[in-house]
Amino acid sequence: MPGDYWAAEAIAALKASGFIDGVTATEFAPERAMNRAEAAALIDRYKNPK
Repeated sequence: MPGDYWAAEAIAALKASGFIDGVTATEFAPERAMNRAEAAALIDRYKNPK
């Protein structure tokens, strides 16, 4: 993801906290739609933080 992407700072902070992951180890696709499993994992991480 480009460093000048409008949400780059927020995405980096969420990634550093372990709240979100990229599509692969080296790629993050912020414009890609989430599927149900990804949305469920995000909600689970929000409701049950480590």
